[in-house]
Amino acid sequence: MQNDILLAKHERLESARAELKTRFFGIDLMIDQVIDGLKSWYFFPDFQVRPVIINLWGMTGVGKSDLIKSLPELLGLEERFYSFDCGELGPKGIGSLKIILSNLMETGKGNMKPSILLFDEFQMMKSLGDEGQELSMPESRTVWQILDSGQVELFQNTGLEDIFGIPVIDLSNALIFVVGNLDEAFLDAKSQSSDLSPDLFYQRSKKINLSDIKRALSYRFRSEQIARLGNNHIIYPSLDSNAYKKIIAEELRKIKCWILDKVGIQVEFAESVNQWLFDEGVVPTQGVRPLKSTIRYAVEDKMSSLFFDAKNCGKSINRIGVDYFNSKLVASFYENDEKVEEKEYTATEKTIPLKSSKNDDQQAITAVHESGHAIVLMDLTGKIPNQLLSVSSESGVEGLLNFDSEYVLSPEMLKNRMAVLFGGFEAERLVFGIDKVTDGSSHDIESATELAMICIKRYGFGSELILFAISKEDFCHGIHSIEAIEDRVKEFLKNAQQQTVIILQREKRLLMEMAAILCDKPSLTPEEVKKLVQQYGTEEINNAISKERIGYRESLLRKVEENRSTYEKIKPNLDLSAN
Repeated sequence: MQNDILLAKHERLESARAELKTRFFGIDLMIDQVIDGLKSWYFFPDFQVRPVIINLWGMTGVGKSDLIKSLPELLGLEERFYSFDCGELGPKGIGSLKIILSNLMETGKGNMKPSILLFDEFQMMKSLGDEGQELSMPESRTVWQILDSGQVELFQNTGLEDIFGIPVIDLSNALIFVVGNLDEAFLDAKSQSSDLSPDLFYQRSKKINLSDIKRALSYRFRSEQIARLGNNHIIYPSLDSNAYKKIIAEELRKIKCWILDKVGIQVEFAESVNQWLFDEGVVPTQGVRPLKSTIRYAVEDKMSSLFFDAKNCGKSINRIGVDYFNSKLVASFYENDEKVEEKEYTATEKTIPLKSSKNDDQQAITAVHESGHAIVLMDLTGKIPNQLLSVSSESGVEGLLNFDSEYVLSPEMLKNRMAVLFGGFEAERLVFGIDKVTDGSSHDIESATELAMICIKRYGFGSELILFAISKEDFCHGIHSIEAIEDRVKEFLKNAQQQTVIILQREKRLLMEMAAILCDKPSLTPEEVKKLVQQYGTEEINNAISKERIGYRESLLRKVEENRSTYEKIKPNLDLSAN
């Protein structure tokens, strides 16, 4: 009998796993981790002495909360599921303790069936302020008690003990999901730009590990609180292009099914519509919400116009084909296989116009500026940019150069990075002349100077291994005199600038041809950039992008082999001298 129950539970759990993978796209691995993580609780909850805690961290809109809210329904445990918004916790405790009392406490008892608890927006329950000071959050103590032992004394120290006694809620056999957004762990998380490549952002987010999550948590919570969360942290990456395209296809499928069911007309969306929605609606740092909003205003709001026009065609329209071309939605109305009419509708676009070519002076300046950055980057590092834009949809940003940067920094890498930063200024000077260089390099100059100062003050890149204070107000155990390092910083900056000038003068033809294309075209793909280098670049820059780069690991292993070989050669002589 017990075996039959366990077998039925296993089948239901695996069915839930499969169903979740049809509802959510791009998070199959996270679904597997959640399902595998709750197995012990699902099969043997009575063996637990403490709650099972599963933490889910990621950026907004990637399906963390929705995934957990779908689980109880699929497992048939809706009546045992309790969801709490930690954003409601605070000095006034909006509903927090009241919800726990009403939902979890049986009359006069605290013995609970194995329950599922969701603490959503957990980052809002922080106990440390921006300066590391402790915050008073009395109402959060109940939550931390639950996360610790599962035992909650409801009326302790409230003055109600004489009336109610001290009833205890026992949640030691509960399954608890802690869900939150941790922007501190995700690079570029605060960017609102739709210019970022979803795939590039996805690859970066995949590198985030448990140590990164705990470091991010340490900015919000005390060490003992982080310890109560345990070690089962599931890290959501951002969604890649493939996931977004699947979401678009699924949303359009739902629209088609709804229309067919309600009005009996079959709607077919061309692939151009899918790509248009992708370009218009995807903001990599914000997940699916902006995309679904785009589908609503760009497609759903147009459906009523299509219905009325279909009725006014004078024929029995039973099929509509929808295409996208040049900011227009083109609808073809069919009666069976006969095309009756074709009509154009202005496509509602809010993002695409911001990313389209302006063909003005600003785009020309940006084309030269970003081309300069890109050429110096390729020459010094061999890296071809992942993204190269002369038009940006982000307010206050004109262009974009995106590439994979190193996770370590050395004096050589520092010089290269500063030279890349100077590439925009020197490209403008080379093309337009010193009197027509624009103010677009101010942030580059500031970043290069600040980076050099920090590296020499803190990282030992100067001539002496001394810790310098970042500023006079920084009361650390460091040297506060900065005069000793200013000359070193100036030397770094001057050498980087000279290196930039040499590279751009050598690659002037490539600079001109690349800028000419970006002057009319808003972006270049890595493949297009590489083709330009091969066609217009010198032998030096072509060798740079094809050269094998030796990393620290390979360098170490080679030196170990050299050392061993040297030792083997002198070993016989050492043995003879010993005799």
